[in-house]
Amino acid sequence: MNTEKIISEGFGCQIIAKENKLFIRYDGGHFAVKMVDAEIIPEEAKTAMLSEEDAYKVIVAAIKREKQQS
Repeated sequence: MNTEKIISEGFGCQIIAKENKLFIRYDGGHFAVKMVDAEIIPEEAKTAMLSEEDAYKVIVAAIKREKQQS
Protein backbone atom coordinates (compact mmCIF):
# COMPACT_ATOMS: atom_id res chain seq x y z
CA MET A 1 0.00 0.00 0.00
CA ASN A 2 1.48 3.31 -1.10
CA THR A 3 0.29 5.93 1.37
CA GLU A 4 1.43 9.49 1.30
CA LYS A 5 0.77 12.48 3.50
CA ILE A 6 0.94 16.12 2.44
CA ILE A 7 3.08 17.88 5.04
CA SER A 8 2.94 21.32 3.45
CA GLU A 9 1.43 22.94 0.39
CA GLY A 10 2.38 26.33 -0.94
CA PHE A 11 4.87 28.32 -2.98
CA GLY A 12 4.05 26.20 -6.03
CA CYS A 13 4.98 22.87 -4.47
CA GLN A 14 4.03 20.26 -1.91
CA ILE A 15 6.14 18.54 0.72
CA ILE A 16 5.08 14.89 0.81
CA ALA A 17 5.90 12.11 3.27
CA LYS A 18 5.72 8.62 1.79
CA GLU A 19 7.54 5.36 2.39
CA ASN A 20 9.39 6.95 5.37
CA LYS A 21 10.98 9.53 3.05
CA LEU A 22 10.32 13.17 2.22
CA PHE A 23 9.69 14.46 -1.29
CA ILE A 24 9.10 17.83 -2.85
CA ARG A 25 6.40 17.68 -5.53
CA TYR A 26 6.51 20.34 -8.22
CA ASP A 27 5.40 20.95 -11.79
CA GLY A 28 8.31 19.85 -13.95
CA GLY A 29 6.44 20.16 -17.24
CA HIS A 30 7.14 22.76 -19.85
CA PHE A 31 4.01 22.92 -21.99
CA ALA A 32 1.76 20.72 -19.90
CA VAL A 33 1.53 19.96 -16.21
CA LYS A 34 3.86 17.10 -15.24
CA MET A 35 4.09 16.64 -11.49
CA VAL A 36 7.49 15.41 -10.32
CA ASP A 37 8.50 14.03 -6.92
CA ALA A 38 12.11 14.56 -5.85
CA GLU A 39 13.48 13.12 -2.63
CA ILE A 40 14.71 15.68 -0.11
CA ILE A 41 16.11 15.65 3.42
CA PRO A 42 14.26 17.07 6.45
CA GLU A 43 16.35 20.27 6.48
CA GLU A 44 15.41 20.94 2.85
CA ALA A 45 11.73 20.37 3.66
CA LYS A 46 11.92 23.01 6.40
CA THR A 47 13.69 25.42 4.04
CA ALA A 48 11.15 24.88 1.25
CA MET A 49 8.33 25.91 3.59
CA LEU A 50 9.86 29.34 4.29
CA SER A 51 9.30 31.20 1.02
CA GLU A 52 8.81 30.81 -2.71
CA GLU A 53 12.48 31.60 -3.30
CA ASP A 54 13.59 28.99 -0.77
CA ALA A 55 11.27 26.38 -2.29
CA TYR A 56 12.75 27.12 -5.72
CA LYS A 57 16.30 26.67 -4.36
CA VAL A 58 15.35 23.28 -2.88
CA ILE A 59 13.80 22.19 -6.20
CA VAL A 60 16.93 23.23 -8.12
CA ALA A 61 19.17 21.38 -5.64
CA ALA A 62 17.01 18.24 -5.95
CA ILE A 63 17.14 18.39 -9.76
CA LYS A 64 20.93 18.75 -9.71
CA ARG A 65 21.25 15.81 -7.32
CA GLU A 66 19.08 13.60 -9.52
CA LYS A 67 21.08 14.51 -12.62
CA GLN A 68 24.33 13.59 -10.84
CA GLN A 69 22.92 10.22 -9.84
CA SER A 70 21.87 9.28 -13.37
